[in-house]
Amino acid sequence: MDQEESEKEIVHFYHSIIESESDAIITSDASKCIRSWNKGAEKIFGYKKKEIIGKPITLIIPKIYHAEHDKGMDRLNNNMDPKVIGQVKERSGLRNNGTEFPIELTLGLWKDKGVNYYSAIIRDISKRKENEGLIQEQNKRFQVISSSKNDAIITSDETKRILSWNKGAEHIFGYVAEEAIGQPITLIIPKQLHERHNMGMDRMNRGEPPRVIGEVLELMAIKNGGEDFPIELTLGSWDNNGKKYYSGIIRDISEKKQAEEALEKANEIIKGQKERMEKELNAAHEIQMSMVPLTFPPFPERKEFSIYATLEPALEVGGDFYDFFFIDEDRLCFCVGDVSGKGVPAALFMAVTRTMIKSKASSDPSTASILTFVNEQISQENPKCMFVTLWVGVLDVRTGEVTYTNAGHNPPYLKRVDGSLEKLDMLHGPVVGVVEGLVYGEDKLKISSEDLLLVFTDGVTEEIDVNDELYGNMRLETLLSEMTVVSVERSVQDVVASVREFQGESKQDDDITVLALQFHA
Repeated sequence: MDQEESEKEIVHFYHSIIESESDAIITSDASKCIRSWNKGAEKIFGYKKKEIIGKPITLIIPKIYHAEHDKGMDRLNNNMDPKVIGQVKERSGLRNNGTEFPIELTLGLWKDKGVNYYSAIIRDISKRKENEGLIQEQNKRFQVISSSKNDAIITSDETKRILSWNKGAEHIFGYVAEEAIGQPITLIIPKQLHERHNMGMDRMNRGEPPRVIGEVLELMAIKNGGEDFPIELTLGSWDNNGKKYYSGIIRDISEKKQAEEALEKANEIIKGQKERMEKELNAAHEIQMSMVPLTFPPFPERKEFSIYATLEPALEVGGDFYDFFFIDEDRLCFCVGDVSGKGVPAALFMAVTRTMIKSKASSDPSTASILTFVNEQISQENPKCMFVTLWVGVLDVRTGEVTYTNAGHNPPYLKRVDGSLEKLDMLHGPVVGVVEGLVYGEDKLKISSEDLLLVFTDGVTEEIDVNDELYGNMRLETLLSEMTVVSVERSVQDVVASVREFQGESKQDDDITVLALQFHA
């Protein structure tokens, strides 16, 4: 009775182990039917015990492995070693949803009442196989990278001897693997780096990061033959069986350095050219500004009128201009122009136009004749098809009569002493410089004492704000209508200030020119 109780306890203990095991533990008989099934088998294959007991083993093991099962059984029945007992085999299993997955199968043998049975321990190795696949893929990638001719990938140990040498290292340094492996690292890396190597090893041995790991270092290396050349070195560290190793990825940056030096030289040249251009543009700006009157009041001895003007180029050199000069004792010629385009070409075109106006006006005070002459001269020699808008007036300082011609220019405004505002929108011809043979017209205007005439370029009305909205004629008309005329200078400054306030943070897009004339008869 004691022996029976002991045997029962052993069997109970055995079954508790089987049921708690995470691996599948099953048995099958000579008919290849399943006779036992634990919790691990339920978890791995997806079948409950009541679904699987008595079912053929082909339900979970593909038929291709059954010939091996039959062969082992035959050997057992003939009292021979089935050979497969105790061996760990990698096979495929079948889940209850029909999917195939990798397993590890260990077979055992036992007898009960003279009948032979197989026992099997089955482990799901899907995750392991997946990880092995990733490792194999990484190894393949590493092999591809390490066999590349682009970068050298080498390793060294604590003795600073070269342990591995890839095709890239052969290509960069000129040594084949047989010549390099086993040699000191000083073969390719100058000694000055070795202090850092030793410091890094010391830190690693103390369990501290060696600091240079992962950094990209630029230094000089040595080719086979003794030639120095620049490299980029990225260091890594790793342990194997308690030993410390350095790995290094080395890239030849000779071409990169040459390109950087060439780029630096090019930048120096560009910088010199830029400085020279800036000096030339500054000189051109000074020359241009010296061509327009800048001294105010320009005629302090003349009390019949006041005149003031300003020019603010969008670039260092612009295409706007203004001018005023006496034709004779009693007639003042004044004009405002706007050349197409900007920069030096526009400035040169402006200078020619201004000179022609002054030349013609000295012998012919008719504004129509002046612009007809200027247009004819410029149109004949204008391969770039540039043009200029012009407003030219001649004031008789005795009477206040103004003769004027508008050639495609913005209409000026006349602010009367009574506060009313008039727009001089008469147009006497197109822009100057495009068509030969044109004859321009002219009009006459009588201005009274303290009336203010304002002439400007489209840089005023076409200035835009941060929302791409134009300043426009309406804003200018409102400003002039509400303006109290204190002086010509104050009037011009108020207009420019209004435009600047509207412009805000946006960039000035065009030259701004404003001229104001007030009669004091």
